[in-house]
Order: sequence, then C-alpha cells, then structure tokens
Amino acid sequence: MSVDSLRARIVSSRQRLSQLQRRAASSPRSPNVVSDAIAQLELSLNALDAAQQQLLEQRQDLTRVRQQLAEERDRYWHLFDAAPDACVITASDGRILEANRAAAELLNSSQKFLIGRNLSAFSSSERAHLMAGASRLAESGGSADWGFDLRPRERAAVRVTARVVATGDGQDGDLRWVLRREPRRSASDCSLS
Repeated sequence: MSVDSLRARIVSSRQRLSQLQRRAASSPRSPNVVSDAIAQLELSLNALDAAQQQLLEQRQDLTRVRQQLAEERDRYWHLFDAAPDACVITASDGRILEANRAAAELLNSSQKFLIGRNLSAFSSSERAHLMAGASRLAESGGSADWGFDLRPRERAAVRVTARVVATGDGQDGDLRWVLRREPRRSASDCSLS
C-alpha cells in the first residue's frame, strides 16, 4: 500500500468516525459502549496518522538520499570516464563490466560493445596466461603489474602495461584494470606473475 492510498483511507475513516460520533451523540442506546468504541477508533486513527506521517518523512528522506546517490554516481562516472588512462572493470572471470572512453579508444570499440565481452578476447596470444593470472589475483586479492600484448579490434596489437587491483574477496570481487600503452617490445617480455 502506498503512502498516498494510506492517507486516503485515513481521511475516509475520519469522515466515518465523525458520522459515528454524531449518531452516537443522538442515540439513546448504550451511549457509554458506543462512546468507548468511538474513542478507541479515534486512538487507532491517530496512530495511523502518526504512522502515515512517518512514512511520508521516510519517503522524503529516501528521495533525498536517492538523489544524492545519483549525483554522486554521476560525478564518479564522469571522473572515471574522463580519466586519461584506459580503465576497465571486469568480473573475476574477465567479463568487462565497465570501460571508460580511453579504454574504448585503446580497444577500438564503443563502450557499449565492450560491456559483457571478455577482456581476454582482446589479448593477442597470451589469453590463457592472462586469464589464469586474473583468476589467481581475484582469488588472492591485492594488486599486480603486468605487461602483455593487446589486440584492439581491427588494429595491430599494442604492448600495454596493466595495473590490476582486486576488490572484494575471492571470486566475488571485481578486477580494476588501468591500461597504458608502452613502446613495442618482443612477445617474450610478457611479465604476468
């Protein structure tokens, strides 16, 4: 039941209470019993009024908090999205959850296209090694610095250095990747550990 429908029911009940009070005052039968029942009904309506007022205040507080959270989320999203380095957030299995504009440019894909794809799909020849390292890091927590070849969509591979930070504990945590292009080196320089 919504606060508004509760309010409408309380108003309707108050109107019926007023009618009952008028009838009880003019009724010759058992005026004390009827008066007591009406008094109890009035107390109940007052309690409902108080509860409804609390619900209204809570709804207003929730609306304010929701607005503040939305503003804060937007502020942090804009900060994340405008970061000069490619930033990618993945699930522990490597599935991309978020990617900023710099990541989309680095991977030569739209941000929307990246969401849900596995980051390993952009790894050149080190996919299994990259995902094994990501899985270990997600399980153990902490952070690591890795270098590997990344193959943007429809472009030549580029060498990147990644700072990867695990959040949460175990398989439930996300991985935060900051990817930076580095000068091209040989494939044997892969430093996943």
